[in-house]
Amino acid sequence: MEHLKVILVISFILVLFTITAAEDWFIQLAIQTADYTGPGHGFRDGSNKAGVKDDASRGYDSHDAYKFTPPDPDYIILYFPHYDPGEPDYWAPPYDNIYAFDYRAPGFEEEIWHIDVYSARSVNTECLISRKKLEAVPAQYGIFLVNNATSDTFNIRFQDTVSATIPPVISDFELIVKDDIHSHIKIFPGYTSAVVGERLYMYTYIYTHDGDSFQVASNWEATGPSGIIEDPGQFFATSAGTNTIIADYCGFKDSVDIAITGEGSQVSINCWKGWNMFSMPVIPPNWNIEQCLPYFDGALYYYDPDSGDYFLTEVLDTFTGYFGYSQKDTSILVVGLPFDHHEEYLSAGWHLIGSISEAINISSGCRSVPENALIRSFYKFNTLTNRYSRLSYLYPGNAFWVFMKADGTIILED
Repeated sequence: MEHLKVILVISFILVLFTITAAEDWFIQLAIQTADYTGPGHGFRDGSNKAGVKDDASRGYDSHDAYKFTPPDPDYIILYFPHYDPGEPDYWAPPYDNIYAFDYRAPGFEEEIWHIDVYSARSVNTECLISRKKLEAVPAQYGIFLVNNATSDTFNIRFQDTVSATIPPVISDFELIVKDDIHSHIKIFPGYTSAVVGERLYMYTYIYTHDGDSFQVASNWEATGPSGIIEDPGQFFATSAGTNTIIADYCGFKDSVDIAITGEGSQVSINCWKGWNMFSMPVIPPNWNIEQCLPYFDGALYYYDPDSGDYFLTEVLDTFTGYFGYSQKDTSILVVGLPFDHHEEYLSAGWHLIGSISEAINISSGCRSVPENALIRSFYKFNTLTNRYSRLSYLYPGNAFWVFMKADGTIILED
């Protein structure tokens, strides 16, 4: 009885492994004229699939589908030909026809799908051939499109669209899928550390057994409490701790462990549609606008008191106030190291400044050296009313106009 239990367990494991290892994928191919912009403007044929299923065969089976020619008199279509007895992909009657879907059995070292492109036009036509749906194709496979008329070979795992000049009647192509071409993927750069508020930008490259590589678009995951994936390949460190970043490309995986240091502070800056005044309420690890404020869609300007003019900026700074135009009402989350004290030497005149990481009462938290250099009247532009208002408190993330009667050092502290 015990032997029977062991046999049943082993049989179950083998069945489970067979199910897990099953291959079921397809590559969707499309052809369109170079001038195609939509229905009625050029021509596109996008319903073509070359794929693999465990129960498919090299001959006709239930997964294959006939190709129907469109009513458009100037059509250009792509299909899998199985009607010519002189070709290797010939299928005997009644299946000798042209096909939109062509599925094969897995387990091959190399499989070739013969492809014809038929043009009903009387002149050469510039076209684009594109592929989609590679997500399920195991990463070890190399995928190549061959234009037999020009002998050009395209790596369509790397290149999703290729151009071709299609003459009248038939052009001959091949889709070649080769097993065991690629060995692994790798994340670049290989970050090991970050500080709170830092954004890390990473990419993945897939490698062949020969050592060649090219960039691919992976799925990204962050495990751990100290950060999030904002966009593919973009990691945002939110708090001190450790995170593991995992990239997954069609079954190939790589990971990096990142140690995050620093006590971070998160401040949400509200921006309304129109002109807004704001400043950096924390010290970010990178001062580039695109990395500090990735979701702000406008330009930023600072005020130069020496010239009295506004200038476009690409790099941010603490204590500097900025004017920025937002295309919509939005909220910007800024993360970095907080600071509760700031001193800045200012010349006499008007200045557009920022504040510190905590709200401060102007009467108690703002002073100058010498004491009478600062007029303690701060003004902020109100986007909703389109006018300035005098303030009693300075809040993180906001910017203010202040007037210095004389040269001196302004001090803001919590």
